[in-house]
Amino acid sequence: MSLKEHDKRTFIIDSANAYTARQISKREFLRRMGLAGIGFSSFGLAMLGGHRRGRRGFEIAAPAHAE
Repeated sequence: MSLKEHDKRTFIIDSANAYTARQISKREFLRRMGLAGIGFSSFGLAMLGGHRRGRRGFEIAAPAHAE
């Protein structure tokens, strides 16, 4: 593995760790992944919990909404 590839992988891992630790926002995480050359489909974005303008996206672990 080249040094450039190693740096790219560690950047992705560090960004994912920061996102899961809530140190960065989803927007910043997606920006960093774009810089690293990782693309997301709309399905993949929905799986990240894509809430937009009152609509709920598909989520792996959607919270229960009780009345």
